[in-house]
Amino acid sequence: MNIFDVAGPITLGPSSSHTAGIIRIGNIFRKLIKGNLRRVDITFYGSLAETFFGHRSHLAIMGGILGFKESDERVKNSFKYAKDKGLIFNFDVDREFNPPHPVSLKIEGESDLERLEVLGVSPGGGVAEIRKLWGFPVVIRSGTNTVLVLHRDTPGLLSKIAGRVFAFGINIGTAHLTRLKRGGDAILVLELDDPIDERLVRVIERIEGVTRVRTVESV
Repeated sequence: MNIFDVAGPITLGPSSSHTAGIIRIGNIFRKLIKGNLRRVDITFYGSLAETFFGHRSHLAIMGGILGFKESDERVKNSFKYAKDKGLIFNFDVDREFNPPHPVSLKIEGESDLERLEVLGVSPGGGVAEIRKLWGFPVVIRSGTNTVLVLHRDTPGLLSKIAGRVFAFGINIGTAHLTRLKRGGDAILVLELDDPIDERLVRVIERIEGVTRVRTVESV
């Protein structure tokens, strides 16, 4: 463990979990949704529902969605930048939902191409995690090179995907497969030891049974 794991990154807010981690959740969400973002609805849970205004978590999540980093001064004026882009945004709190972590939020977004809902968690030290994507329980962590593959649960498909990755000389650090029911949709989360090659993404997209591929690169 290094000092940044304890103190967290340099950021504008008073809390690494309520500001820096929240910005990174927004960064990940923006990488996951395709197209031009038109609208986002954000719901705060747990401690965020009580402290988001004082800790500027509402500015942080908007800044992250716009692509700003933790120390970017523009985060303070993220609402203005969002409005300048024509982005519609709304905030809500939910004190009844029992989140997976006290610092949790939901983002529901709509672009000109798709709708996307994610559940994000900021466990501390500026770390960000996505815990729900496309209706599946997942763990997508900031600071990792991650490939997400939505596909049909068919025999041999996992082996085909892994084979394409190895063919590019890329090592898989971790792999986690989740399915909601046998023979239905499934999601594969691959953390890679190397940068993501866009050619690999196109190759995986062409595998029969694969319906969607997204990437989150380490920053």
